[in-house]
Amino acid sequence: MEFGRILWGDVRGRKAGVSIVGVGRPRMKLSLRTAIPGGLVLIVVGYFIVTEIVVALRSDETRITLVLEDVARRANAQDAGAVLEYIDPSYRDAKGHTATEVNRAVRFLLLRAKSVTASIEPLSIAVDGDVAIVRVRAVGEVRTPGQKVTLASGGFRGDVFDLTLKRHASYFRLTSVQEASANGEVAP
Repeated sequence: MEFGRILWGDVRGRKAGVSIVGVGRPRMKLSLRTAIPGGLVLIVVGYFIVTEIVVALRSDETRITLVLEDVARRANAQDAGAVLEYIDPSYRDAKGHTATEVNRAVRFLLLRAKSVTASIEPLSIAVDGDVAIVRVRAVGEVRTPGQKVTLASGGFRGDVFDLTLKRHASYFRLTSVQEASANGEVAP
């Protein structure tokens, strides 16, 4: 046997593939049957590594915008669990509602809903360390059997809100919501 000689095709009655032959080394046989799953695993692992690098390189403003878009998209899909992933356990809003109360309300509305229309548009984003203050324009409508729930029917005077978010690993979670008044100041 020669060192490093590569044999192609049907090798002495064995299945087609690539055999690597070397002095003192055992014969290694590569076939499509073993190469394809290995290649797929390599592609999937590579995808997740690249995704993590891309997420790490994004600015905080971009991450916050993506969180807001994801919350609206998940609400429209009526995926209560995914929406609640973005609510921090320490949540407490200006009206005194806690994360537990928000959790119950979101699940109740989204599980009963026939349709949901939600959008969140960031108007300004200010990040200071691990905390972000975001002013947004929010539009929401939940249709349930026999009724339509909107922000106005929920007791809100407008559609502009100030959100406080806290960094959680590579994304941000909501810790507080406060309604902005008509003149742009924070409402009492």
